[in-house]
Amino acid sequence: MKFRTSRYSAITFAAALLLFASCKHPTEQSGFKEYLDSANFDKSVVPGDDFFTYANGTWLKNQAIPASEVWWGDAKISEDDNFKKIKAMLEEAASGSPSDRMEKMVGAMYKSGLDTAAIEKLGIDPVKGDLARIDGIKNTDELLKEIALDQTNGLGNSFGFSVAPDLKNSAKLIGNLMQGGLGLPEKAITSIQIQKRFVRLTSNIWLSCWYLVGKIRQMRIKLPWLF
Repeated sequence: MKFRTSRYSAITFAAALLLFASCKHPTEQSGFKEYLDSANFDKSVVPGDDFFTYANGTWLKNQAIPASEVWWGDAKISEDDNFKKIKAMLEEAASGSPSDRMEKMVGAMYKSGLDTAAIEKLGIDPVKGDLARIDGIKNTDELLKEIALDQTNGLGNSFGFSVAPDLKNSAKLIGNLMQGGLGLPEKAITSIQIQKRFVRLTSNIWLSCWYLVGKIRQMRIKLPWLF
């Protein structure tokens, strides 16, 4: 089933008006597509009676969902535009010899991802060292070190961590811990013994995490200038 999202919600419409009031008009910026187009309004509708239809009516009548898409709206149009621009930037960085070190690294990474022949030839060779290190884990301390290493390298191992606005005070950013997946193959999950061992292991990991959180809280009290 295909769904069509509204071109503007009341909140988006209000936010757009504030943005346009404080910024240069989009038609004055070269190459900038104007998304807030009054031609898409249905002015036969009184805004106070049905603001949704007033803001979206004409656009909804004239827009068709492309056959390649399951939903359509400004968010999708903006996303597609951004993807095209990012792709062009990556191709430019990969095709030439940029002097900027970061641009050169981005271009090299993009090219390596497209080189499927080299990827197939290398197989798992690039990660053999990581697999050997993981295979060599013998106790809980070594497991915790591996989890810490993976988290440092941006890999969501056992749990997820991010920084986001506090749900009780959006003016503050706080750390968020999220549960991870089981990480067990289907056959292993059917074993009650393995399930119990896994629960104990996971519990110990979380206890260790909360122990560290407690230590951080103590540091925050003693050294508030660090936070």
